[in-house]
Amino acid sequence: MIMSSCSQQTLPVSTSTLVRGKSPEKSNTSAGSPSFYGATSHLHVVSPSRDSGLNSLDEAETVEIDLDPTSPHLRDDLFQSFFKYQTLWVDVVNKESFLTHQAHGNPSRWYCEFLENAILASSTRLSTSKAVRALGSKYFESAKEEALSAISEPTPAALQGFLLLSEYEVTQGNDRPGWMYCGKSAAQRLV
Repeated sequence: MIMSSCSQQTLPVSTSTLVRGKSPEKSNTSAGSPSFYGATSHLHVVSPSRDSGLNSLDEAETVEIDLDPTSPHLRDDLFQSFFKYQTLWVDVVNKESFLTHQAHGNPSRWYCEFLENAILASSTRLSTSKAVRALGSKYFESAKEEALSAISEPTPAALQGFLLLSEYEVTQGNDRPGWMYCGKSAAQRLV
């Protein structure tokens, strides 16, 4: 088990990714040892590295698995993972509000496809499955396609989506676009 000092959630090693403070390529920290980017930063979720010891039992190195990103079962699993393990220092998305409004299927103050895809992109990082993690970029691209409408129709759901896209980009090693999405969330004027 990994216990984050910034959150009260316990992350089981078998179903979560490692929390590290350096980029995955340059990290020399021991597996499961949390560290920080700076004195005021919170923990970041990164994909497990080859030497982390986290390998999916059902995936061989050479097996390519093509998952359907629209699969209801996969999406439900990703939503459950997001609401259970997301390690932000503050809860960005209220689970009950999001799921209630999502069930109606219509955009509202608490739900839109932009936010849904941002949540799905973020939650793919929590998987040890290479096939599931590979879907993150597809969900991210879908969210980016909805970004213009999210900017033109500011809602709490749009603000939440930009915050999640910001974190997604930063955890992919793209700090500058991450800060741009963070700025978009801060610039949202909610009426």
